[in-house]
Amino acid sequence: MGSPGIGKSTLLCLLAFYLIFKHKKNVLMYRRLTLFKQENCLLYLGYDGDKVVFFSKESCKVSEAEPIYQALRRQHGDANAWLLLDGFHHHQISEGLRTYNMLATSQQVKLKDHEITDAYLCLFPCWRKQDLFKLEEQVYHFDAVEMDNRYYYSGGSVLLFTLPTIDLIEQAIRVALHEVSDVARIISTQSTSATNDSQVDRLRHTFIEDVANLTHYTKSSH
Repeated sequence: MGSPGIGKSTLLCLLAFYLIFKHKKNVLMYRRLTLFKQENCLLYLGYDGDKVVFFSKESCKVSEAEPIYQALRRQHGDANAWLLLDGFHHHQISEGLRTYNMLATSQQVKLKDHEITDAYLCLFPCWRKQDLFKLEEQVYHFDAVEMDNRYYYSGGSVLLFTLPTIDLIEQAIRVALHEVSDVARIISTQSTSATNDSQVDRLRHTFIEDVANLTHYTKSSH
């Protein structure tokens, strides 16, 4: 889990290929899309014997994804049929998909007491300023003034930071401001990344203290 626009979907795709080619798992990835005229999509990559097989389905409703996933579980077994969900809210996952293996979400996570022992939470932190600047220098080649202006509005969101213009970045932040109903949560120190159920994190980004310390990715106190 992590703030919007930091690359969770990209990381989930990389993990999917790692599971497939390193551990020989059969991976079904189901992505929730919310932009205008976009619908959920489903992607499968796995094995038929020693042969790698692939299929995808655009505009895939939950009612269509569930039987596909259940069929793969019956065919390959729970240990070898992995479901990766992208963009779903934890509390809105349908019953037929709740045995998923990985979920990428923008911190809409409220675990019940009995779920804590089975779930492994990992924070994908926002990008540090120096890392965003390195990306821009190597790929986009903006000058120092423009990079400072971009970071002023986007913070640690690589998605916003790399938008075509600064005006678009500023516009996205204005939209996010209008979506926050409880302004006090922006400056609150009581709301944690494990229980946040709003999009306030578009404005109050989540970082970690030490990127080299693995425990900082799994402990909310960091």
